Amino acid sequence: MYRYSGKRIGKEGERVAALFLKSKGYKQVLQNWFWKRGEVDLIFMQGKDLVFVEVKTRLEPGREKLFDNVDSRKIRKLKSGKDAYLARFRPGAPIPSHRIDLVGVVLSMSDLEPLEIRHIIGAL
Repeated sequence: MYRYSGKRIGKEGERVAALFLKSKGYKQVLQNWFWKRGEVDLIFMQGKDLVFVEVKTRLEPGREKLFDNVDSRKIRKLKSGKDAYLARFRPGAPIPSHRIDLVGVVLSMSDLEPLEIRHIIGAL
């Protein structure tokens, strides 16, 4: 049995993913943006692009299954979250170009240190 809760593992993965994206020059807009049907893990700007980021975190034995649960239902939910966020812009206001990225983080079972980070730009 793992000594870390799923919530703690997920939050650590989001923290690692945010630091990774910042190191690549992305500017963080929001973390854990909630809407009526779910949550967007991270929202960043990269240049003029608004980037919605889904973070998937696994402990080291699960690295081969990093993105396995990004199925058609999850994809619909991610796209709905993006659309809900974009709907917040004033009518007639320009909407920035946007995309959905996936970031996968593999953490060490012993101390939650990042072992691997995978970034898929424009995954959806």
